[in-house]
Amino acid sequence: LIFAAQKLFQFLAMVEGGRLAETDATPKQLCLVAIGYHNLAVVQLKLAMPDLACKNSQNARKIARLCLSYSNRWIDTFQYTHEIALSDLKYDLRTKQASELSPAQLAFVIELSEALFDPFSDANMNEPAPAK
Repeated sequence: LIFAAQKLFQFLAMVEGGRLAETDATPKQLCLVAIGYHNLAVVQLKLAMPDLACKNSQNARKIARLCLSYSNRWIDTFQYTHEIALSDLKYDLRTKQASELSPAQLAFVIELSEALFDPFSDANMNEPAPAK
């Protein structure tokens, strides 16, 4: 499990670093990247790292929306994993004092909460945009 997670992390680091980027990614390639983020989130849930799992499951959902022709069959699974990660993160936040969280964890919670309440974020895609 650890070896597979390391390889998956290396792959996603290459994606994020632009080393696998082409000018135009095909829907199939985007779907593979979304599956990679999802699988990394699942591993992070197993390793009791819900903050990182939330971020990667959210990335999987965002990328999957760019290639629905390929990813449509996994959308519900991606959503379920994201809900589990959020639930685990909420539990961690309820059981820990703020002083027990590292600065990186606090920054991540702030980033996640801002995305949650941003009307144009991934979390609120089903709600209509506010009138200007």
